[in-house]
Amino acid sequence: MSPLARRYAGALLQVAEEQGAVDAVAQDLRVVCDGFAAEDVQMALRSPACGSTQRSALASTATDGRHTLVGNLFQALARRQRLALATELADVYEALIRQSRGEIDGEVVSAKDLDESQRQSLQDKANALAGRTVHLSFRQDPSLIGGLTLRVGNTLYDASVASSLESLRTRMLSAPLQSV
Repeated sequence: MSPLARRYAGALLQVAEEQGAVDAVAQDLRVVCDGFAAEDVQMALRSPACGSTQRSALASTATDGRHTLVGNLFQALARRQRLALATELADVYEALIRQSRGEIDGEVVSAKDLDESQRQSLQDKANALAGRTVHLSFRQDPSLIGGLTLRVGNTLYDASVASSLESLRTRMLSAPLQSV
């Protein structure tokens, strides 16, 4: 999270809160930022041939029909030649919303894909462990062999087979040798 993206997202959140449009802005910002993440758009922005007029036109086209605050933000980014920030603005804005609501992020890494009931169970456990709402992301890592890890904030709960095997290996290597 770049400090500059955090500054723009923070200002956007402040104005959106004043207007009671936090969630509407979040939805529109996500759509526009996802559009700016496309490789062809990024190449156009990096091109020296893309001047201020083209950047402004690109921002206008991308925000057409979206919330006014999103349009104003992208026009400001175009004027300051900072449209490259668009790739991270939605994530930063959403993180600031969660932070303002007292919510935290978490991540589940599992050896295999989890079904919806398993994900919901982990969501409930994470909320209970943290004592507040946790926004979990899920990903797979076959190197865990089995089980999973759960990170809530800065705390890691490791129930993976790979971790258990490593712990067993460490204990075996540190055990004193006994002669028979």
